[in-house]
Order: sequence, then C-alpha cells, then structure tokens
Amino acid sequence: CGYPKLFDAMADNIEKKGGKIITGANVKKINKNNITYTKNNKEFEIKADKIISSMPPHILAQVLDIDDKIKMDLLKIKYKPIICAVFITKDPFFSEYWNVFIRPNLIFGGVFNHDKIYNELVKGEHIFYAFRYINLGDEIYNKSENEISELFLGAIKKIYPKFTPVETRVFKISNSSPIFSIGYKNLPIKLDNNIYLTGVYKEHPSTRTVNTALSSGIKTAEFILSEEGNFN
Repeated sequence: CGYPKLFDAMADNIEKKGGKIITGANVKKINKNNITYTKNNKEFEIKADKIISSMPPHILAQVLDIDDKIKMDLLKIKYKPIICAVFITKDPFFSEYWNVFIRPNLIFGGVFNHDKIYNELVKGEHIFYAFRYINLGDEIYNKSENEISELFLGAIKKIYPKFTPVETRVFKISNSSPIFSIGYKNLPIKLDNNIYLTGVYKEHPSTRTVNTALSSGIKTAEFILSEEGNFN
C-alpha cells in the first residue's frame, strides 16, 4: 500500500503506547538532556533520558552542545542533494523497474518504473520517477519546479517522443544521500552519555533506502535495550 500506510501504522502504534509525535518543529539546541525547539513561532523545551537523532550529522553538529572533536566527526559526513520528478501517464513506456542511462547523455540519471511495485495501486495510470543527484551550487537546483519539469520531460522525449504525462510533481531534497568517499567511517551508535544515532549514513556500504533507514533504527533500538538489560 506504499510508504504512507507503513509510516501511519508506526505512528499509530507509538501513540497507542503513550508516545507523543511532534511534527513541524525546528530543533534549535540539544544540551545534555534538554531539547529546545520552536513551533509556530513559540519556543519549547523537552527533557529526555535518551535522545536518538536521525538528523544528517552536519545538521546535528549545528545544534548539539558537545565536544568539538565529536562535532568534527559529525561534520566530516557530507550529503548529496537530489532533484526528482514524478510523472503520471496513461502510457507505460518502460517495462523494467530501474532504467539508468549513459547514452544518450540526459539531464537525469535514470527512471524508475513504480508500476513494478505498485501495479495494483492506480488503475489505468502509470507512475515514473526520474532523478538527478547534483551539487547545491548547480544552476538547476535554483530553477522553478515548472522549469525542472520541462527539462526532465524534454529529456524523456529524446528516448520516447510520444511521452505525455497527465500530472507531474517535482521535489528537491538538499540532504538526500550520504557521500561514501574513500576512508568513510561509520559513526558509533552511542555518541555521548545520552545521545544515540540512527540513519542511512550509519549503514555504509548500504544504499539510501527506507529499508536501510529501518534497519539502522532497529539496530539502535536493540543497542539501547541491551544497554538497559531489557533485550535478549
């Protein structure tokens, strides 16, 4: 049923067990057991016995009050931005799931055919996802959604001239995928006395997927439970 169903079910389970989920908050500072955040132009503070962060490490470093050496380790991990476009069409122009293009040289790196996963989700419509990893300074990142959509659509028509989408969505994600460069070192699960880490950047050499994120979360949870003597 897609990721929203999975995430909604997880959220419902957390709340049924007494947990509280706060969305739309901007974390300003983490100091020992205290988390300071703002929401709707108001400042709040939470006290926590344990804090698990899934933020990109360089963002965590900006808000975390911790030893400078640990901050430097966090700042070493860089991320690659991504631009992606979702096209909904009546015409299934690719039968394969993952299509990567080397020649001709196109503006995007490849196209995913999500019919292969969600073929029962939308009757009579086909969902394709085109992506391009970039640098923040690249000119295309500053273009409007309509401009990016036209660029991607023009590239698709080079290989499939009849392609005509009925709907298009464009997304920009500045911290999309960690860069696993030479000498990359996974950060520890436990960063400090009460600060724990989880996220796709912790699972080198795994790729950036929801499965990788969930796997990392499970490992962090098991680590904390073992530390507390509540996990066998």
